[in-house]
Amino acid sequence: MIGSGAKRAVRKVRRILLGSPLYVRHRSDAINVYHCCVPRTGSQWIRAVLRDERVYRYSGLTYYNYLTRFPEHLDLRRMTARLETEPFPPGRIASPLYFDFESFASIPKPEVYRAFFIVRDPRDLVVSWYFSMKKTHELIGRVEDWRRELNRLSKTEGLLYSIRTMDQESEIFQTMRSWADAASRDPNVLVISYEELTGPGSRESFRRLFDHCDIRLPSGHLERLLSDHSFARKTGRRPGQEDTGSQMRKGVSGDWTNHLDGQMLADLDTVAGDLVERFGHTTDRGQVEA
Repeated sequence: MIGSGAKRAVRKVRRILLGSPLYVRHRSDAINVYHCCVPRTGSQWIRAVLRDERVYRYSGLTYYNYLTRFPEHLDLRRMTARLETEPFPPGRIASPLYFDFESFASIPKPEVYRAFFIVRDPRDLVVSWYFSMKKTHELIGRVEDWRRELNRLSKTEGLLYSIRTMDQESEIFQTMRSWADAASRDPNVLVISYEELTGPGSRESFRRLFDHCDIRLPSGHLERLLSDHSFARKTGRRPGQEDTGSQMRKGVSGDWTNHLDGQMLADLDTVAGDLVERFGHTTDRGQVEA
């Protein structure tokens, strides 16, 4: 049994080691990296990947939670109104940022930075948002009100309510639309899809993402990193095995075909418009294209 004094000594040595130039094998050219997204795009999973010590070792970048700037660590501003006037600390990966492009652009940035925005099929977003708000999301902000309403409604009514709420209150579709041409407006931005990062080509997609951010993990480290943070490792379930009581509910794309049709798809088309096609997803009921 290790005593408390020995444990403190181990932690101290570990802190010294992690701060040592000998531990960092590569320092990214990017002074800051910004992980931008909307809710229900695997944001907590991506944050965990970016916080992993292996990412630090091959980038020299540590994690930064901008929410520490706010009381109770909650940013209650709308995603289209999260304007920032103060820069984030250098040498950090800020993750996740639920910002529209204009809010992201307002952040005072260093000369060298990288950013990426994770997009997801709006149809899968609706289904994921519905189950999360109804059952598993932490009761913060408006979530308690939404949960009360969703538990009062039938599933069909609840999904229709989700579409309206995501449009009018959460501004999810408006935020997504603002990033559609972000890469042409800012060459430091990469737009990449949730489907790419979770699909059969996930390793190559993460390599592209890490190359963009100048995070130079060797292939073996990248393989183990993705395995350690995989859906199966985190949940004990294979992708596709559903647990509606878990924030990591199903772990697959295209699940919208099991839940949305008719009026729901018509209402979603009204508010999301061309987002499905614009971000490269199929418009039929087949598998989502990554």
